Amino acid sequence: MINTVSSYLNYQGHGMSDVVAGSFWFMKRDVPGVVLIDSASSAVKAKDTLKELEKIPNNSPILDKINFGSRFLNLKDSSFDDLSKNLSYLGASSQSLSNKESFNIHKGVSSNSDIADIRIGFGSPDGIYQMKVHQPAAGHRIASDEFSDPHKSLSLSGSFTINGYTISVTASDSLNDIKDKINWGEDINKNGKLDLAEDLNKNGAIDSFFVKGVKSGGVYMGSVSIFEDINSNGKLDSSEDINNNEKLDGGSSQINVTASIERNRLMLTATLQGDKKISMTDTNGILLSLGFFQLDGRGVSVQKEQQLLSSGENLNKEPQKAVISINGTKYERNTNAVSDIIPDTTINIKKESDSDITVTISSDINVPLNNIKGFVDSFNRTLKFINDQIASDRMLNKDEAVQNIRKDMVDNAYNEIQSDDGNNRISEIGIEKDKSERRNSNQLSLTNLLLNLKEQLTGLPSKGENSIFASLDEVGITSIENDTLKINEDRLTESLKNNIDGTYKILSGVSDSVTARLTRQMDSALNPKTGTIKFRKDVINYYIQNQNVVRDFLKDKQTITQTKIEGKSKTTVLSKVA
Repeated sequence: MINTVSSYLNYQGHGMSDVVAGSFWFMKRDVPGVVLIDSASSAVKAKDTLKELEKIPNNSPILDKINFGSRFLNLKDSSFDDLSKNLSYLGASSQSLSNKESFNIHKGVSSNSDIADIRIGFGSPDGIYQMKVHQPAAGHRIASDEFSDPHKSLSLSGSFTINGYTISVTASDSLNDIKDKINWGEDINKNGKLDLAEDLNKNGAIDSFFVKGVKSGGVYMGSVSIFEDINSNGKLDSSEDINNNEKLDGGSSQINVTASIERNRLMLTATLQGDKKISMTDTNGILLSLGFFQLDGRGVSVQKEQQLLSSGENLNKEPQKAVISINGTKYERNTNAVSDIIPDTTINIKKESDSDITVTISSDINVPLNNIKGFVDSFNRTLKFINDQIASDRMLNKDEAVQNIRKDMVDNAYNEIQSDDGNNRISEIGIEKDKSERRNSNQLSLTNLLLNLKEQLTGLPSKGENSIFASLDEVGITSIENDTLKINEDRLTESLKNNIDGTYKILSGVSDSVTARLTRQMDSALNPKTGTIKFRKDVINYYIQNQNVVRDFLKDKQTITQTKIEGKSKTTVLSKVA
């Protein structure tokens, strides 16, 4: 289409219309999408309209045409804030729909969620189940002796093992220090990652370094500032990698035990329930000193079975399995998350029950349908905001970045979704372009081009039936529909019932899905350091804070805009469409 129009207009002769036809940036970007009503006659009408520009005098200072007043710029800055809010709303909605549970047509309800609740899957069968919890599963729990101050040095040194992992103790360690060593292992500063030695040059002082950027192989590697005290604790930390295997070892997640201080005692609780007991060895008598072990009649150190309080309560608890009955049949399991009784369904046991509770699984197509409707509403709300900004004489109507955001949104929604088992489109599951609104006149991109020229030229007729802008109604170009999404509810419902996996794949289930694309786009546009919105607002704030600099710059360029635009020099003006 672009080549057809450009070739036809160039064939008609040279002049302003030829330059415009050769500068169809607005049609190449397809923002908004444009079509010719008919081929040849449309080109003639476009040529006739654009030729009117040659009759307009060109003697207007640019300074009189551009408003860099702080009030104008503050309004534009505020418009980008509004755009940011809309993009954030769409990003959050896209992220929410990416969760597969958003597509589940089943729902599960427990009559007493304090006793047990239920998490259903795509294959959960509808039904009503009577359930009783005889006992929940519990992990093995053991306690040390009571100490007067858990933060006081114990003057113990050596090591012991828990579930095969070695805990090293130094003379300065307190009960609380031992707790942290059990819970965090090598992760001394508790930041979730393995930190190496901070003293890079090994001089014992906290230093900072600046590494200058270099260009290598055509790629620029940016400069880097390094401050040795990475965690800002005022000291140089040594490497956490005690055994030099470059992995973060130990901690509750690896040894399956959590440690806590309760009643001035060190309490160890197994994270694995059922019949899993905590295994401990006491090489250097540390556990004996702490009270986890005791000497038997032969003087051999053995693990205590009881840690009795004065009331007679035993703080040491044996592990126990979960015992439940469902519809009269009793089951024992090693965990409180029971997922092998009702197909594709997990029962989360919380506490013992005196009587039966009822668990109900039913199908409800409205759950995923409403989730998808919520996403579609957020997409349409954001796109309509941008459409309104572009279509009307508002602060963002000629901003190239905003038009690019709009185009990418539409492409991300409607382009094919690529996956291992073939390509699909969102229309296949019942979500289509809304064609209810068309703009049959004042094609937006062409209008923006002419408005850009108007800023450079004078003598344009005012809006009215004889103006160039009125004649745009007849140039033979119309914008495509507003590109919002429209749900064919019958078709989408059918897709959810009979092809839930395919519906999920197209909308959220693959890396090229609709929500994955939009989430990446929103994250990029809203990036607080490098995003489009951040860049645009920085530019606006610079203009606001440097009014004199900008105005002086425009004065220096004023003579250029007062020169007659002829021949190739016109391309310079026309190639930059706001």
